[in-house]
Amino acid sequence: IVTSGPNCKMEALWINTLFEDEEHRVWIGTTTGLYTYDPIDSCFNHYSHDPKDVSSLSSNNVRSIGADADGQIWVGTWDKGLNLLNEKTKHFTRFHKDNVEGLSRNTIRCFELLPSGRFMVGTDEGVREIKRIQGEYQFTSPISEAQIIEMSLRDLRVLSMEGDKEESLWLGTENNGLFLLNLHDSQVTQFVNDANDETSLCSNSIWSLFMDEESILWLGTF
Repeated sequence: IVTSGPNCKMEALWINTLFEDEEHRVWIGTTTGLYTYDPIDSCFNHYSHDPKDVSSLSSNNVRSIGADADGQIWVGTWDKGLNLLNEKTKHFTRFHKDNVEGLSRNTIRCFELLPSGRFMVGTDEGVREIKRIQGEYQFTSPISEAQIIEMSLRDLRVLSMEGDKEESLWLGTENNGLFLLNLHDSQVTQFVNDANDETSLCSNSIWSLFMDEESILWLGTF
């Protein structure tokens, strides 16, 4: 971990993601690690991978950042799984396909905290809900196994997520279109491009999602 002074420069050439927490700090995911910027003291902090320290960031290629209902910062990497930051110790706890059940891919692309406090993570093999039960974190799919098989969702690459006021979760995917997951009954609806329907999606790769104040969903495609 490198802590820089007020006149520092962020030594990153490529920014993958940005996240603002409840304290208005900006978390910056780059190809050279994780940076935070505190507007109060105008200071950058830099978290990086140290191959000799298992409590450091698991990879410098940070793809996604989110905060759970307790305000804890989670960091997703391109190929080395999840990291949970302990801000008091500045150490990370690592979660990846080899040390936890429920994660079968190590690329973590997005997070979404729902109004109810449920915390979701988008991976290269679908969406998982992160739950803490008796002090242990568990990763479970909100989509039933039967639906995964029926709709061929096993290798669903989730690029973006957005929750709505109805406690539903919208999933933007790579090449599989847009999905609406009703978390009350676990029903899944898929929306895809239809070349013969100009009112359908213009693309099946949905890289970003945003729900505005009028509950209109905006999609960024590729």
